[in-house]
Amino acid sequence: MPSGFEPTGGSWFSEKIMRQHMKLVMRKFVRETSGVAGVEFALLSLVFFTAFIGVTEVARYVADQQDLMHAVHTTGRYAIVHGANSSSPATTAMLQTMVGSNLVLLNSSAVTTTVSFSPNNSPGGTVTITANYTWAPIVPLTGLPKTTITATSAATILN
Repeated sequence: MPSGFEPTGGSWFSEKIMRQHMKLVMRKFVRETSGVAGVEFALLSLVFFTAFIGVTEVARYVADQQDLMHAVHTTGRYAIVHGANSSSPATTAMLQTMVGSNLVLLNSSAVTTTVSFSPNNSPGGTVTITANYTWAPIVPLTGLPKTTITATSAATILN
């Protein structure tokens, strides 16, 4: 046997062959692209869908807040022109019902409404309408807490 050649693979020749083989395997591994799109989709879709759900929940919150504010504001406008001197004066029960009927997105049974007149329902008096709604996210995994949305309208009675 020539010197430096050992059948067990300890020679420079076998190490050279192993390095060449490893280079070929690594080149093939780097060039191989099957499954890469699936891995990229899995990683990016998690981030995308988490952001999408978070944005959707915040948009729901803002829409519900706007709905409640609109209902209270509209009811307040009705109350200031339907004072004690009006042919159909507004009552507390009527205004509470009106807030619920002016809601578009929210369930009126989930909204609590308080109405107060100061000192009374006469022109120059003040009507204050406050509505509260407990908002909760649809997807609890977003980490957004339950919160109370409050809308208030206070105005001077004109009629």
